[in-house]
Amino acid sequence: MNRAVPDVVLEPGDADEAAELLRGAASNGLALLVRGHGTRASQGALPRDVDAVFSTARLGAVETYEPGDLTLTVGCGIGLAALHDLLAERGQWLPLQAERRRGTLGGLLATAADGVVDLGYGRPRDLVLGARVALADGLVARARGRVVKNVAGYDVPRLLVGSFGTLGALLEVSLRVAPRPARRTAALLGYASVADALLAAERVREGRDEPVFVDVLAGACEPQLALGFDGSEERVAGCRRRAVAAAERVGCTGLMLLDDDASAELRRRLDDPVAHLLPEDEGARPGVVVRWSGRPSLLGGWLSAALAAAERAGVAVRADARPALGLGFLGLTGDDADALEATAREVLTLGRRRGAAVLLAAPDTLRGEPEDVWGPPPADWSLMERTAQALDPQRVFSCGRFVGGL
Repeated sequence: MNRAVPDVVLEPGDADEAAELLRGAASNGLALLVRGHGTRASQGALPRDVDAVFSTARLGAVETYEPGDLTLTVGCGIGLAALHDLLAERGQWLPLQAERRRGTLGGLLATAADGVVDLGYGRPRDLVLGARVALADGLVARARGRVVKNVAGYDVPRLLVGSFGTLGALLEVSLRVAPRPARRTAALLGYASVADALLAAERVREGRDEPVFVDVLAGACEPQLALGFDGSEERVAGCRRRAVAAAERVGCTGLMLLDDDASAELRRRLDDPVAHLLPEDEGARPGVVVRWSGRPSLLGGWLSAALAAAERAGVAVRADARPALGLGFLGLTGDDADALEATAREVLTLGRRRGAAVLLAAPDTLRGEPEDVWGPPPADWSLMERTAQALDPQRVFSCGRFVGGL
C-alpha cells in the first residue's frame, strides 16, 4: 500500500479548470488528495494509494464582499493571513482561528479547525452560508446562498466542512463575518487543582455574562482558568468583573487581568491547539496532540486520568480544556519515542471510553491506520459510507485519511 504523497499536482485556476481536471481524473480512475498550502497535512491518517494532489492554491479570488451585510464570498485557496488582512481594513474579522497566519481558508474548513473564540462566535460550520463545490465526476454546483436569508436547500457545504476533502473539493465559500470588537480583554486565574479550575469554569458559565472563551490550562504550569471577553468598553469591563468574582469564590490562588495586547498574545497561543501544545522550541522532540470531545461532565475524569498517565510515563504534558464546549486538548512530548507512543495510546483509550478521542498531530508511526487516528467507526458509519458513495461513487477523493478509511 502506497503511503507517499505523489509529486503530481493538479492546480486549477478557476471552477471550469477544476471540473475538467476532475473529469479526467475520474475517467482515468485516479485517486486525489485535496490540499491547500499543506499546513494541516499531518492531520488524519496517512494517505494511501494517491495518484495526484488536487491543489486549491490558485483559487483564492475574492468574488464578492459586502461589508454592510457582513458577508463575504471568496475562493477557498485564499491564505488566512490575506483573508484576515482584507477584513481588518473594513473593521471586520472572521472569528475562526483569527490569530493564525498560516494555511488556507479551505484547509481550515476541511478540517473544521478549533479556534479559541468558538464559544462566543460559533464553529466553522456555523458561519458557512453557501459554497461552490466540485464533485468527483467534474460537476461543479453552488449549494445554498451567498446571503444570510438565503439558506434553503440540501446542506452540502456544511457536510463538507470537517470531511477532510473526502466528499468533494470546496472551491468557493460564502461566509458570515463579524465586526471587530472595540475591546478584547482576558483574565487568568490560578487554582490548586484541575478540578477547582473546572468548577470555577462552571460557575462562570452559570452567570449571565457571556465570555468568548473559557479555557482550563494545565500541565506546563499550575492549573489556570483563562477567560476572554469581547465588546464595548463598558460591557467588557462589567462582564469581566462579574465573571472573575464568580471564579474567585471557588478558591482562586492568583489573578492576572490582561490588557488588549496581552489578551491578543494569549489568544494567539490558544487559537491553534497543535501549535500551542507543541511549541516550536520543542520542535525537535516527537510530539502528539489528542483532541477529546464528549459530555462536559465527563471531561474532568478524562483529563485527570490522562495527566496522571503522562506523569507515570515521564512524558511532558500540556492541556487545554474547553468545558463549555465539551472539548479537551492534550499535548505530549518526550525524547523516549516508545514511552510517548504508549502514553498516547493510553490517553486515546481513556478518551474513547468517555467520549471521542482523535489524534490531531502525531508521528507517522501512530498514523498508519484510520482507526489509530479516529477510533472505531461511529454508530452512524453506514450513513457516512452511503453519503460518500452517493457523492463520490468512484472514490476519487477517498484516500484513507478520514474515519473508516474514507
